[in-house]
Amino acid sequence: MVILNNYIPTKLPFADNDFIDFFTGIPKSLKLNQWLYKKIFIKYFPRLARIPQADKGDIALNANKFEKIVYKGAKGIKNRLFKN
Repeated sequence: MVILNNYIPTKLPFADNDFIDFFTGIPKSLKLNQWLYKKIFIKYFPRLARIPQADKGDIALNANKFEKIVYKGAKGIKNRLFKN
């Protein structure tokens, strides 16, 4: 007979069969560079997506094409001016 005095119920939400079937069914092209994650994040948290990301060089996750072009141009100029 086993006594479970110290038993703590554990839930594993990502071990759900439906979730695993869904995730493995996503095409690799959508998982590449976290494309799907970014699109979902932008859709449900647009204000948070506008915050510049330090690891991405201080550009917002949902920056439009114009902002990305301006950022790349400014970054190139900065690199040329402050060459080490």
